Amino acid sequence: MALASYCYQTSIIEEIKLILKDKRNIVLCWVKAHVGISGNEIADSLAKEATRKETIDISIKFSKRWLKNHFQSVIKERWQQRWEFSLKARYTYGLMPQVSTKRCFGDFYINQFLTGHGDFPVYQMRFFGKNDICHCGRDQGTITHYLFGCPTFNQIRQGYFLPICQFGSFGVDFFAQSQGWVASYVAIFLSEMS
Repeated sequence: MALASYCYQTSIIEEIKLILKDKRNIVLCWVKAHVGISGNEIADSLAKEATRKETIDISIKFSKRWLKNHFQSVIKERWQQRWEFSLKARYTYGLMPQVSTKRCFGDFYINQFLTGHGDFPVYQMRFFGKNDICHCGRDQGTITHYLFGCPTFNQIRQGYFLPICQFGSFGVDFFAQSQGWVASYVAIFLSEMS
């Protein structure tokens, strides 16, 4: 059963499958007792000797699948720890506190929203030394100020973004569960701001 299944991936099963590929005619025989067959007598005496040892001197190989899953789990744990304790990207951390390889957004405007990197005064100040105050003069020019508070964009916000504002909390889980309509609103809003 294990030989026919694709699920079993232990090293022993893999070795047997390789042998079966090369040698199509394999005969299995049943031997009633170990007596009289030198190979079986040697195997029997070695097995008895092994029971008297205090430590086990055999190593069991892990399957490729187990190793892959184990290392992916370890890497993800370390990635999560680095993400939690890093001083960088705290805005993005607020949206995505859990690391994941499944959350990938390829839209130019959505990535600006998720990272805070874009044509926003706060970002421009960090890299080019420009003034970080929004042109409305009320607050710093952050992505959240533009999306939720800047009076300059009230009309755009009400036209495209009002359904989102009614939900209150706005994180990536909500973003992902919205089946794309929130992403569409954010992308349209940011493109019209430009």
